[in-house]
Amino acid sequence: MMEDNDNDDGLVAGEGFFLGQEFASYNEFEDRRLAFQENTYCLFVMRRSERSQNNILKFNKMQFECKQAMSTRPARGKKPHHESYKIGCEARIHVAATTAGRLKVTAFHDVHNHPCNETTYFGYPEVQRMF
Repeated sequence: MMEDNDNDDGLVAGEGFFLGQEFASYNEFEDRRLAFQENTYCLFVMRRSERSQNNILKFNKMQFECKQAMSTRPARGKKPHHESYKIGCEARIHVAATTAGRLKVTAFHDVHNHPCNETTYFGYPEVQRMF
């Protein structure tokens, strides 16, 4: 598990996340994630999850990766020249439920292999749907 900290107190640039940080609910985590994205102009999308019976937590595990994570594969089918945002970025946030009934950041890596800027961020379809 990786963590990239900018200072000694464990806080990351943009006041986003730090390893071991806990949240009382999914909504609290989601509010922080959305604010972090808006402050850094880097979109994180859920790649894997495991649902929870707990309605407050909603998930036992969540793995968010940068929108530009993973590498591209050759396009096939009806849109063979379709462009992709995927360039292999390794930025990610992993969260898991604790036995105490909280969500805990278990992995956080916020180093991107591409620029994160306002123009690109507001060009993502997921961000455009939020407004």
